[in-house]
Amino acid sequence: MVESFIPELTSMRQALIRCFLLTFMAISLRHQPYKALYTTFEFVGTVLVKVPFWLLLSIPRSWRPRPSWSMKDSFLIQLLRHLVSVRAKTMSKAASGYPARQLGALGEGVYCVWVTPIPKLVVGDLAVWSRTASVSSIHVQGYWYCKSVNTTIPKRALPGEKVLYSLHGGAYTYDTAHPSGLNAKVIRHLLNLDCSINCAFAIDYRLSSESSNPFPAALVDALAGYYHLVHTIGFNPSNIIIEGSAGGGNLALALTRYLIDYYGHSEAADLPDVPGSLILLSPWADIGLAPVKARLEPATINNTRSWLVSDYMFGPQCPMTSYSQHVFLGPHGTDVAAINEYISPSSRHPLLDLDFEDFPRTFISAGAAENLLPQIRLLKDRMVRDLGHDDKGSEKRGKVTYHEAPDASHHCLALPFAIQKDAQRELLAAISEWLVGSRRYVDLM
Repeated sequence: MVESFIPELTSMRQALIRCFLLTFMAISLRHQPYKALYTTFEFVGTVLVKVPFWLLLSIPRSWRPRPSWSMKDSFLIQLLRHLVSVRAKTMSKAASGYPARQLGALGEGVYCVWVTPIPKLVVGDLAVWSRTASVSSIHVQGYWYCKSVNTTIPKRALPGEKVLYSLHGGAYTYDTAHPSGLNAKVIRHLLNLDCSINCAFAIDYRLSSESSNPFPAALVDALAGYYHLVHTIGFNPSNIIIEGSAGGGNLALALTRYLIDYYGHSEAADLPDVPGSLILLSPWADIGLAPVKARLEPATINNTRSWLVSDYMFGPQCPMTSYSQHVFLGPHGTDVAAINEYISPSSRHPLLDLDFEDFPRTFISAGAAENLLPQIRLLKDRMVRDLGHDDKGSEKRGKVTYHEAPDASHHCLALPFAIQKDAQRELLAAISEWLVGSRRYVDLM
């Protein structure tokens, strides 16, 4: 009788040992001297072994993750994914913001300002979540990006003036609104698309770490930035375009939902109205669901060879995914996240009940080679269900425009080294066309 339990006990012991080792590695690699030893080992191994291996496998077109990719794109995606993985394993306490002495002009038409706290606007569920996570509204920094170096930041918005409100990506755990971040390139691209937009504002919201800033810290900061645009600068909400990429796309959805849910609420009398439109670039729309590999569609798996991957983020067993989920959700946990429409609007949990009926006109982009594709498609389907598809051939046009680049990875606009340049050009052309339609839509309202 006892012998029958031996295999089960052995399996349990192995699982506990494995769990302990993984936990030890996750903690120790974020601290010295283990962090230095690991990064040195990875640097040597990458240069001497992995780089030649990836280059060799990228030569035959049939071995590349996508046959249409160049050898350069195939190799650089592998390198980028590896760098993301190493960063996730060694990431220490998140840093957000820059010293106060750096406020003001930063050169090249970029200006840094303080955004004041908005505790009176944190009401309802947001107030409950804030108390649970010990989050309060604080001063945060925001960055103005002007189209021309001769353009000054608006002290007061002109009648009809439009502005881009940018929420950077980074899975809530890295990157910044500062011009040194990846999102600065995206902002510049978008500013050049529309002659009616002269400036963009990017909020440097708090990043989550093991010790601080879980949900809803970023949402509170994003709300403060939006309030700053409407009440301090005087932009009409209908003239604000919120742009969010990856984790920033998730944040843009959460901010818009909060504005819809609590606009006109007696406890938040100064809460602004919803923005005029949304741009969601590869949004991370299902944070509560853990096993990423189970979410990949057959089409994605068949085009992704086990030794070369087609995406650099959110892939199977990606350390960045699990780390970001853990520190962002904090005391709320994955169970709550799966049924929270502010965190996981693409969750398939049967208890999740949500709609998008009052959302503004929205542009959604995805790459057919990215691991978030299934949840982005589900988000699109749910929004189209409630808002309608923006079909040019239809007399009654809806509010949702969807662009899916056939062979693009996650958030291709942010890719460095001119990776997937054709996909970037196609996406920018689609956004440019949509922005023209957005102006016409506002005129008709």
